[in-house]
Amino acid sequence: MNTSPKQMIYCQQCKHRKLDLSVGILCSLTHEKPAFKDSL
Repeated sequence: MNTSPKQMIYCQQCKHRKLDLSVGILCSLTHEKPAFKDSL
């Protein structure tokens, strides 16, 4: 997934994020990489 700057800003402000050094930013609720629809 290519992360756009808007998506990265959203993830950096989210309180439910978790950093995995091998994968990157993960959602701490789903334990998966963020999946955005085309709405951002």
